Amino acid sequence: MEVKTYLPFKLFFIGFILMVLGIIVIMLASLYFATTKGEAEVSGGVLFIFGFIPIGFAFGPHSEYIMVFLIILALVVMVLSFLLRRSAKT
Repeated sequence: MEVKTYLPFKLFFIGFILMVLGIIVIMLASLYFATTKGEAEVSGGVLFIFGFIPIGFAFGPHSEYIMVFLIILALVVMVLSFLLRRSAKT
């Protein structure tokens, strides 16, 4: 009896593992800089896309650059989802 794993499950699992690894790398980097230099500045951002409504948050000294990046990322994701949805209907 052979168990088949489907591609969507594999992609979800790979994405989840990449997110966890990214969080671990960010935590280790901030701990390293905080212990070696005594001070650390943290900047970050989050992008949520519900349907076609993007919601972005950024914080820290470089929040302006992060927000510009998040806006560009939101536009790219919305255009790609529109194109993929359109090609799936045909």
